[in-house]
Amino acid sequence: MANRISVIAPSRIHFGLFGGKNRTGVSYGGIGAMVSEPGLHLVLSESEEYEYVGKQSNRIQRFAETWMEFAELRSEKPFRIELLASPQSHIGLGTGTQLGLSVAAALFQFYFDEVPSVERLSQSVQRGQRSAVGTYGFMHGGFIVDRGKTDGDKLAKIDMHLPIPTDWRFVLIKADANAGKSGLEEESVFQDTTSDKNKLRAELIEMANAKIVPSLLNEDFNSFSNAVYEFGRTSGQYFAEVQGGPFNGPRITEMVRLIRELGTAGAGQTSWGPTVYAILESQTDANQLVGHLSQHLMPNETIQIAKPADDGARVMIESTTVKSKAKTF
Repeated sequence: MANRISVIAPSRIHFGLFGGKNRTGVSYGGIGAMVSEPGLHLVLSESEEYEYVGKQSNRIQRFAETWMEFAELRSEKPFRIELLASPQSHIGLGTGTQLGLSVAAALFQFYFDEVPSVERLSQSVQRGQRSAVGTYGFMHGGFIVDRGKTDGDKLAKIDMHLPIPTDWRFVLIKADANAGKSGLEEESVFQDTTSDKNKLRAELIEMANAKIVPSLLNEDFNSFSNAVYEFGRTSGQYFAEVQGGPFNGPRITEMVRLIRELGTAGAGQTSWGPTVYAILESQTDANQLVGHLSQHLMPNETIQIAKPADDGARVMIESTTVKSKAKTF
């Protein structure tokens, strides 16, 4: 049994969904990518009592209690979980999923000396209810195509995961806009299954299969970046009535427009925002874009450069018998 476990997980950029709830077929699905920054880092260690330390401690406790119930475990061996680093919640980077899966991975390793399948991991903390991009991204990293789920699926099927060229970069701007939708508000949006919106599904799937995946396989940056923008803008039309257009509000719309005017084709919002992404071919190009955009940021907006995360989360283990070892999914 491990005495101390560290989990380092990437963040998720969601380029868009194939659609919402579909009662007669496949629901949700979509595409996204994992990035190393801003990453999540938590540490679980033995303790004399249950402790949850750091930002989002209440949320960590809920995940841990959900996991304990799932595992049917009433242990006399308490633990301490400390969150050392994490992005904010509800800014479009999939923090809730990465946090929940990190807690689950640490607890499985702590009590059972293993990390199980992604399906069991997600079920143990009730993640992956709709999109599974971040769930599979936690395990695999890279670019994820989530096929979607039927009513009988607990977790959507993964279609593929592909590496992203290591030189490519993502510039992430946290715009001065409302936090992304979550909880019951988000669920109500996904329940809208009007037929005119469902017609977008075939178009978006074709776009992913015929443009985005081939361009990534060929490392064709220009085709990939243009196709990702087109995909995000088209997918955003599915929620146009809620967002006021393909992007969530005027500031995000303005930021995407500015990025493209500066010569970067691949831009959009991740999930509901307010984080905006731009895709660059190199660190030099990313640095130049940051320099230009910094002149246009509002006082409370932030910007950073992120590398692709082509590995999944890392679980690092220390025990009295094994000084240290690491697992990468």
